[in-house]
Formats: sequence, C-alpha cells, structure tokens
Amino acid sequence: PKTVRASMGSLFHLPVLSGLSEELLVQAARKAGYELLVTCLDGADNLYKADLQGRIAFIMGNEANGVSDALLAAADKRVFIPMQGRAESLNVAMAAGIVMFEALRQRLK
Repeated sequence: PKTVRASMGSLFHLPVLSGLSEELLVQAARKAGYELLVTCLDGADNLYKADLQGRIAFIMGNEANGVSDALLAAADKRVFIPMQGRAESLNVAMAAGIVMFEALRQRLK
C-alpha cells in the first residue's frame, strides 16, 4: 500500500511484472518488444552517451551484488552512471531515478 501511494498513480500507467523468474522476465520483455538495459561497470557504456529512446526494460541490481550473471548475459545494453569524487556506488533507488530521468530527457529533446 505504501508503494502504491508513493507512486502517486504512476503505478497504474506502467507495466509491472513481479514474481517471475529471470528467464520468464527476459522472455516477457522480449515478447513485448523491449530491449533489456542493465546497469553495471564491466563492458558498459556511459549512460549519457547511450541511446535510451526505444522500448527499454530497465534492470537494476542491488548495490552490493549488482545484476545477476544471467541478466547480464541477456542484456541488450549495459550502462554505467559516471560519478565524480570518492563515492563507489549509488543505492538502487537513486540509480534508477537517474537512469529513468536520462531516458526521459533524451525522449523530450
């Protein structure tokens, strides 16, 4: 209930999948015409240089472990958020907000 209230209604305008295995998530996203984008450091492009204008399913991993090897292998795009200073990482909520804002910014150009 708190998540629904916090979304201020946005939850009802986005496709949300829960309780799926990684394999079923990948299959469902591809069937719906989405590219899979994961955040990671290895083999990733700078977020601000990546094309985020298509149908994209954003896959975010937690701060400690990141995205699973299976989802990394299935990814169509890998991006990292460039950071300055000594911070090594962001929590997943902050990272997701930055990635989604950049996707929106690119789409509104």
